[in-house]
This record gives sequence, C-alpha cells and structure tokens, in this order.
Amino acid sequence: MADPLTDAQQEVQKYRDLLRDNPQSPERNNWRNALAAALCDRLAPVLRPLRPDDAAAAAREGIGITQELLAEGAFPRSRQGFAERIA
Repeated sequence: MADPLTDAQQEVQKYRDLLRDNPQSPERNNWRNALAAALCDRLAPVLRPLRPDDAAAAAREGIGITQELLAEGAFPRSRQGFAERIA
C-alpha cells in the first residue's frame, strides 16, 4: 500500500529536480505548474493533519508559483484553474 505523504513528497521532488537540472528547457513552465499543483493539491492536504505549519508552507509555495505563472501570462487558457488553486 502506497503512503500518500511519501508519494506527494516524491512528486514534489521530481519537479524540483527537473527544474534544477534543466533550467533552459521549453518544458519549464509545465514543470513549474506541475510543482505548484503537487504542492497545493497533493502535499498540503496530506500534511494538514500531521504538520499544519508545513502544510501551510507547501500551499504558500505552490500559490506563489501559480501567481508567478499568472503574472508571466503563462497558460492564458488556464487562468480559471489557477484562480481555483489560489482560492
């Protein structure tokens, strides 16, 4: 049986590694978006009952990345989904 916390942490780390190792990749915004989703939608909810401060930090980081993507005009058709993530 998979551990949801471990799975979420591994997903976050995967996108952190991709971003760190491939700073010029054309996939960079996709990875940033995936990292934000992993932080907000996967890691924060799992952490909330265990470590609320860490959950809040993960959510803040994911929201920050999402706000950067919005400010940069990345994924203009995804603005509604980004707004929902931030809310």
